[in-house]
Amino acid sequence: MLDIGSFFQNFPPQITALFISIFGDIKIVIPIYAAQNILSWWNVLIIAAIGNSISAILLLTIFVLLSDFLRRKFKFWERFFSNLFEKTKLKHKKNFDKWGVLAVLLAAAIPLPAFGGWTAAIVAFVFGIRYRKAVLFIVLGIILESAIMTFLSFGIKNIF
Repeated sequence: MLDIGSFFQNFPPQITALFISIFGDIKIVIPIYAAQNILSWWNVLIIAAIGNSISAILLLTIFVLLSDFLRRKFKFWERFFSNLFEKTKLKHKKNFDKWGVLAVLLAAAIPLPAFGGWTAAIVAFVFGIRYRKAVLFIVLGIILESAIMTFLSFGIKNIF
């Protein structure tokens, strides 16, 4: 059986942090590295933001490509996705008109369970936000979340 802990001992801490932030979450990787004091706060912030951005953008890309493929090939999926987008926009029109793409940024930036880059990718997809705009606001939200988590994990004293 593969022991994950001993597997990662052979890698530099930066690669391990990147791997955890791609397949895990910023809310996991930043506190772990803050507690272990292996990497500097700015190093952890950058690595975590890059890793989480990679996974969130990949997830959004998969959603977009898969839905486009299914919509072109099958009428059922065309109706499904059309209904999904229309019903979501109608149901949340008031909030969407008020917040718009900032909702994507906030979904990525709030450092609480069930929020983050993956949630922001789902929000952007379901609301039909243009891909480039969605990527921009997801990445900005992830950077903000990384900064908040770094600040909370490393503390004011260590950063300044």
